[in-house]
Amino acid sequence: MFKKFTSLMLVAVLAIGVVMSVPGKEASAASTSKQVTLYNFTNAIGSIHTSEDYYSVRVSIVAGYTWLRQKWDWVMELQRYEGGTWKTIGTRTGYVAYQDDSHRTFTNIAKKNAPMRVKITFQPYFYYYDTGGGQGWGYNRGPFVHYSNTWTR
Repeated sequence: MFKKFTSLMLVAVLAIGVVMSVPGKEASAASTSKQVTLYNFTNAIGSIHTSEDYYSVRVSIVAGYTWLRQKWDWVMELQRYEGGTWKTIGTRTGYVAYQDDSHRTFTNIAKKNAPMRVKITFQPYFYYYDTGGGQGWGYNRGPFVHYSNTWTR
């Protein structure tokens, strides 16, 4: 009897292991994209992209072309809607410029079947050139805030 029970348990464990390792059986991943205006001396069209896998949430910020060399410093907050309010559960910083995209990953983000979004606060800057040919940073307007589309995680 013990031998049959042990054999049955071994078969059950193997069957569970096979089901869990079959490709495509992971939790479905959500991805969003949203076009935004990046305000500055000249405005650029940019975009915020989010994607996820079982453990992580990835965010990319892309800045469109502007005729001035500009950059936007930013603070990114990953937020979850809980108890009637948006709560920040992770923060990243960086900058984005034309042809210099930003990519950040938030790891070990629990799945709670709750709405998620990314809040990004931008602080714009632009390059200027002085009469001697030197290059420096010039400050323009801001800050301003954009939100990604929401998804459930």
